[in-house]
Amino acid sequence: MGLMDELIESIVKHADYRYNARKEGLRKQLEGEGLKVYFTQELTSCRRKSELRHRHPELQLKLMRKPPLLLGEIVQRGVKVYLPKDVEEERMFCKVLGDTAIIGTPDFYSKFRRSVYELKFTHRKPKLYEHHRLKACIYKWLSDAEHAYLLYCSPTGFREFEVNDEFCEKDVKALMNKWSSPMWDWECKLCVYDFVYRGIPLKKTTVKVDKKLVQEAHDLGLNVSKVCENSLKQAIEQMRELYGKNKARLVRPPGFEPGLSAREAGVLDQARLRPHIFPGLFLFLRGVKVFRKCFI
Repeated sequence: MGLMDELIESIVKHADYRYNARKEGLRKQLEGEGLKVYFTQELTSCRRKSELRHRHPELQLKLMRKPPLLLGEIVQRGVKVYLPKDVEEERMFCKVLGDTAIIGTPDFYSKFRRSVYELKFTHRKPKLYEHHRLKACIYKWLSDAEHAYLLYCSPTGFREFEVNDEFCEKDVKALMNKWSSPMWDWECKLCVYDFVYRGIPLKKTTVKVDKKLVQEAHDLGLNVSKVCENSLKQAIEQMRELYGKNKARLVRPPGFEPGLSAREAGVLDQARLRPHIFPGLFLFLRGVKVFRKCFI
């Protein structure tokens, strides 16, 4: 094992403890006391995703090896070195509402400043995202802090946003009642558990797309793979509606030679769209083709 592999294993091990082992240990303890347990990360994301995460922990470990998450962990550890003395890292907070325990672990907390902080690493231009805002509100409520901040680190810049939204016990109960799958419109496009939920194996393929178009899609938070997949599904459905589901060889619409398959008609299309050449050259090439057929 090389040094890079050792570094990755160390980062993944630390991340697994932060996101899984530590939380699951506390969950078992509280559930043993008869409490339902909800973590902030779960309540602010897809309900089905939370269930699949527990059912397929091996996928979560595989996801932690992705470069964006590894870089996020590296940034987190690096920032910790420069924290002021009055700011502590990952303090866990818990409140019990009836038979339900709500638990949250903000990245940073300062009792002196009465503030919680969430650190986010992104390769896009830093901006405030609604699911991050909701998470910061819950952390603010759990810790009884007066201020909540979102800190964004990006190769294109650094931004700090203060979240001043009022959040109370009533809002938390409302959030638990509306916890659904998905919680946000874009979640299914980015979900790593999508193929598990649908039971569909994935196949890698390559699509060539304009570079500027891809960059714009990333800036808007779009998953290019999912968008392409969804567009392909729509195209297939439209073709099936037009030509029927059971036809192995699709017949072209009116205007094309009747009875021609899509492939044959496509060849004719190419012939029609082929640039014009001089008649003499065309006859010469035609003669060569006939000559080869006669003597091969």
